[in-house]
Amino acid sequence: MISQQAALNVGSNTENDPKYKSETDARMAAAADIALRIHEARRSPIGLYKLLFTDEEGQPIVIKWFHEEWNDMILKNRCCLIEASRETTKTSFILAAVLWIIGRNRNIRIKLLTETEKNAKKRLAFLHEVIDKSVLYHMVFPQVRKDKNPKKSDTTTCLHLVRDVDSPEPTIEVCGVESAGTGGRADLIIMDDIVGESNTIKNPAKKPKIIQKVLNDWLGTLVAKGRVWCIFSPWAKDDCNAYLKKNMTDWAYRKYAHGKPGNPYFSIFPERWPEEVLKNRRRWFGALVYARMYLCELVSDIINTVKPEHLRSYSQQNLTREKLIKAHAIVSFDPSSGRKLTTGKLDYLGVAVLLYIDHTHMEDAIRVQQGLPKFEIFIPEAFQVKLPTIQQAIFAWQLVRQWSAQTLLVESQGMQSLSDWLDDQKSKDETLNAEIYPVPVGSQSKGDRLLSITPVLGPIEGDPPWVYFHPQVVTDSPAPKVIRLADGSEHEILHDLREQILAFPMPPHDDIMDAVVQGIKWILFNLAPGANPNEGTGSEGKGGGLSFIAI
Repeated sequence: MISQQAALNVGSNTENDPKYKSETDARMAAAADIALRIHEARRSPIGLYKLLFTDEEGQPIVIKWFHEEWNDMILKNRCCLIEASRETTKTSFILAAVLWIIGRNRNIRIKLLTETEKNAKKRLAFLHEVIDKSVLYHMVFPQVRKDKNPKKSDTTTCLHLVRDVDSPEPTIEVCGVESAGTGGRADLIIMDDIVGESNTIKNPAKKPKIIQKVLNDWLGTLVAKGRVWCIFSPWAKDDCNAYLKKNMTDWAYRKYAHGKPGNPYFSIFPERWPEEVLKNRRRWFGALVYARMYLCELVSDIINTVKPEHLRSYSQQNLTREKLIKAHAIVSFDPSSGRKLTTGKLDYLGVAVLLYIDHTHMEDAIRVQQGLPKFEIFIPEAFQVKLPTIQQAIFAWQLVRQWSAQTLLVESQGMQSLSDWLDDQKSKDETLNAEIYPVPVGSQSKGDRLLSITPVLGPIEGDPPWVYFHPQVVTDSPAPKVIRLADGSEHEILHDLREQILAFPMPPHDDIMDAVVQGIKWILFNLAPGANPNEGTGSEGKGGGLSFIAI
């Protein structure tokens, strides 16, 4: 048995053990650090932001000078407008501020608005998760508890906290800016990117409606001494955010954007956006979109992303016989989805032929000396035509033969009605060995898809051109022409690509544009070297391709 003295000696030896003392000191230091950080988190939103939030890799967030200024703005001003470049962590900061203010005042009534109700619900779900799971948050604000009253069970759009005085109104209600709302009053209105593509570019008629919605409905719920926090990135000169900047002269306003005179790639957040990544974004998104997203410069009409000079014609000096021989030929079809075919009506088929030439076999010094990029795309044909499904299949293989094409792209929705006819035609001719690729549209809108190829149409200043068109494809005065199919039938075609791209989304048809964009995007994903602008930067682009795009 162990004697009392032996037991005491063990304890004494442990206390004098250097390892024990080191571990104890470390625990005490960590506890003191946590206590200090909790104290800072109670004092200000940025303190809570530092305590609770991490970056995408789970590392402590980087606090920049502009985060400190945002913190001061929302504390010192009743109403404020914060305009900032994309992905400067505006939303995560404002969510930290929401968690802080409900911790300081659980009787507050907040309305949080975003562009869509779906986005608003995502933000609220995050707030629920922090309150439900974060031990650190409850160490800062132990008094924050959810109200379990079954009458307040809507957790998708509302958050109810236990209050000093019972109230039917939620602590936080989230809504899309166009929602009807549920009435009631607000002590704080938060507008987090209420303007976006859907209510500016896709539906420009909504811009004045959003302004009136904010002025008459949402701000109308604000109590006499209520507060407003508005964070945003710019979209259009006449959208709601632009209106608030111009007319709410008593609101505090600051703009935070990358770039400085003489250097559009100067980064205010180099830890997240080093200069090289910004240059790659400019190459990929194009000058206009880059200016809006990262420099916070308003574009008078962002839908005119492609400039006329980007639709450059080629000559025999550009497309030589040597290039033509080694080109990878692609035929791109954008057929109708079949809805009109079922009613007996024909819709337009968009057609494009693309020739891809890879120059990476050349030594870089020789290639640069000759003024060549790593790859070139020539588009000798792009038009639209109305054809029945069987003749679409005949024409597809006719073009494959004509251009010795290795690839046939067909937009996947139209492919559903065209697939059997293509297979039938191919089975009749063993020489037709082109691969058929159904191309899914995905979640991107037509506008997004057009925006995504603008950098290759208008490469960064100093870079050689990558894309050329046959003069008849981009003429400003197209005349109707007739093509003859292998079955002897003749059909009128239209060369309206120039109008469809430069005036998008106003033209009634965009089939040629869709076929061209589909072809270029497929090349960038599957053939072009270094198509991923984030390759080697450690940024979010993963693998070869362009999946990081998010306009």
